[in-house]
Amino acid sequence: MDFLRLSLKNFFTVNDLLSQGISGVVIRYFLLSTHYRKPLDFNQKAIEDAKKTLEKFHQALDGKKDFEYQEGDLKPILEELSQDLNISKTIAYLHELSKEIKSNKDENLQRKLFCALEFLGFFDEKLFSNQEKNNSEIDEKYINSQIELRLKFKQEKNFQEADRVRKELLEKGIILEDVSKDKTLWKVV
Repeated sequence: MDFLRLSLKNFFTVNDLLSQGISGVVIRYFLLSTHYRKPLDFNQKAIEDAKKTLEKFHQALDGKKDFEYQEGDLKPILEELSQDLNISKTIAYLHELSKEIKSNKDENLQRKLFCALEFLGFFDEKLFSNQEKNNSEIDEKYINSQIELRLKFKQEKNFQEADRVRKELLEKGIILEDVSKDKTLWKVV
């Protein structure tokens, strides 16, 4: 059975996903957002949705991360998780908190959201810390030209050069994410 699986190449390891520039926090959210009794359907849209959801949660914190746990902060999370690991209600609670924060910027709610995200392993200050980075610092033309060069190398099956371009961009803080055979997205780390 394992040989058949390997020969069909119809699976990904976490290492494969990390090497594609997908954050471990995004992978964790994606894996945990499906109830353990339901089948897991991996696709690029699901990963993008997970990333967007985490971005929404992080934006609700408005850059704040120095909260101290207070008694009762995790009670709603623990209650839901104790009911057969009801992750869907737990995630619904996170959405509810971020929606309330957006409407009234209550620091008490931000603390509860932060504590819940940290407890679940969904908080990563590096993941979205550069969202507001000044666009003047980023040479988009250069990045796009490097992406085109990498695509050309991949089409020529010169994977060593394609990997070199990816590595150079990564050293400059740019992560590439191959969406399809001929489309690559990038983000600042």
